[in-house]
Amino acid sequence: MQQKEKVYFEWLGHNYTRNKTGSAILRVTRVDYTTGLFKHEDVELDFIDKSKEYYFRSISGLNKKKPHVSYTILKSGTTERIISYDTQKHSFAFLANQKVAGSRINEVYPDADMYVVENTKKEYLVYSLSKNKLIHKTKQIPEENWDLFYTNVIRGNDFDPDLPLSAIYVVPRIYFDTKSNSSKTYPGEFPYEIKLDGTIVKLRTYKKNNSDDFVYKKKLSNSVMFKQSKAGNLIKHELIINGKIRTLLETNLNRANYAYAIAQISPKGKYVVLKLSYFENKRIVKGK
Repeated sequence: MQQKEKVYFEWLGHNYTRNKTGSAILRVTRVDYTTGLFKHEDVELDFIDKSKEYYFRSISGLNKKKPHVSYTILKSGTTERIISYDTQKHSFAFLANQKVAGSRINEVYPDADMYVVENTKKEYLVYSLSKNKLIHKTKQIPEENWDLFYTNVIRGNDFDPDLPLSAIYVVPRIYFDTKSNSSKTYPGEFPYEIKLDGTIVKLRTYKKNNSDDFVYKKKLSNSVMFKQSKAGNLIKHELIINGKIRTLLETNLNRANYAYAIAQISPKGKYVVLKLSYFENKRIVKGK
């Protein structure tokens, strides 16, 4: 179904420059795609104690599953709270309180149904957002898989099994080893995904010999295998059908002009889609 409007949210304190109402408000702006008209609605936040110093902190976690719901972190005095507002139900929800001195809510991830608290011990506590239940502790800050380009290109197909979008994961800490003159991960640490029930899924990397080279394979059916590989500046996307190789795209990064692909595979492995970016004189061609 085609989206007919876009909704923007602003959580504004009574003393914010953009707020001229004298009250703490949530400003909801709707843009009608059909007419191009803007419609503003100010929802008064009557639960704010204006006698205390307070401010709102925005979140950056993926929020595509329920874009009609807005989230914010309210800091009032020594307390932080996660608040949401549902534009369909016209109702607020108070999802979490954090009152421990020195602790702070690090991030909220609505699509993953998690939020992270950093405590005084430099630990990161992962909670279920809907149940407000502690599910995991880690010394390394959790990350969100928010962008296919980042995970597939920057990290070079780093993870197996594949991370879905909005998955929360942890990469091992790195230190510089003066003996080998190289960066190494701490012994016993490995990348992993955090599931909502608190279990972890160990991830491995396809990178070879501390370089960006890798060989990535994914079985699509009993007779079909998808393969992506990087050796030096040569990148290949291939299908192996009944043992025979069919090259989908071959890219040589040494050339001035080339096409770069990010592979996306449907959940059941029926479709492989290559999203192409074109480079001319080694600069990306926008809009092509």
